[in-house]
This record gives sequence, C-alpha cells and structure tokens, in this order.
Amino acid sequence: HVRAVSVADAQGGNIIASGGEDGLVRIWDARTGKQVDALRGHRGPVNALAFRSGTMQLFSGSEDRTVKIWDINDMAYVETLFGHGAEICGLDSLVKERALSCGRDGTLRLYKILDGSQLVFRRALTTSLDAVAMVNEQRFVSGGDDGAVALWHVNKKRPVSVAEHAHGHGTGCDTWISSV
Repeated sequence: HVRAVSVADAQGGNIIASGGEDGLVRIWDARTGKQVDALRGHRGPVNALAFRSGTMQLFSGSEDRTVKIWDINDMAYVETLFGHGAEICGLDSLVKERALSCGRDGTLRLYKILDGSQLVFRRALTTSLDAVAMVNEQRFVSGGDDGAVALWHVNKKRPVSVAEHAHGHGTGCDTWISSV
C-alpha cells in the first residue's frame, strides 16, 4: 500500500518518490513509469515524503518516528533526524535546507539541517497532527484530530490563528483534518 507520494520540481518533474507500508522509498522515472531504485532505511511504514524545492533532496517520514534525508542524484542516504515521540504523519519543505514534520505526538518540528537544530511547536489539547503545509519559509498550516486548522509562524511556539471545527461541529473522525 502506498501511503505517500512526492514529485521533484527539479529535473522537469520527471522524478517521483513513493513511500509505503513496506518501509521503502521507491524512486520512479515519470517518463517511463519504471522504478529507478528502492531506498532502504526506515524500520516502519513511510507515511510522508517531501522534496526540497528546486533540488533532488528528499525527506521521508515514518512510523519509526524518524525523518530521513536522501540525495536522489546519488540514490544515497544522507542523515536521520530524530525528535518525534510517535509516528510521523506529514512533511513539507521549501527552498531553505529545512524540513517541517508533524506527528501523532501532537508536535510540529522544524528541522534546521545546517544548524543541526530543531524548533518544536505544540497546540494544547491536540493529540495528533496529521497534515502540514508550508505557506512560505516563515508560515505554515496544520490540521489534526481535533478538527482545527492552525496557522503558525516560525517565531511563535503556539499558533497565531486557529479555525476550530474547520469542517463542521461533529464529534470523532468526521471532523478530523487529514490533509492541508
């Protein structure tokens, strides 16, 4: 089962990455539809993938609670990023050498790769953050099991704005935000 897909905007968008329950990150040539390689390293299903904009640097997030960095030009593993206390559900990246992840531990983590550091963001009462998207290098949005969509700024540990019950006022999974 495929759980995540990302398309590189470098090289004409001809490279696609997919991640699945087998823990592999598969690299595909979009022109031929053929698999180019399968990258091994995760110890659990791969739930999230994101290419860094304009590059062949790929981030993968897994149920093993790690984010891995891959160099797709060389089909090589680069580094593992730690910090999440539960499975990773979403990833995004833009131009800067950073990865933004979210997970079932209720945290968002902005990994500053060059500094070897990370910023941790948390929303009170949220048990799972399942989706994240960067608006620009300073702002990002998230969604999770509480049904809220939150807008964040890198200089604030808490959201700057929250739309509670963004998709209704029901209870349970009918309000769960799984994609942004």
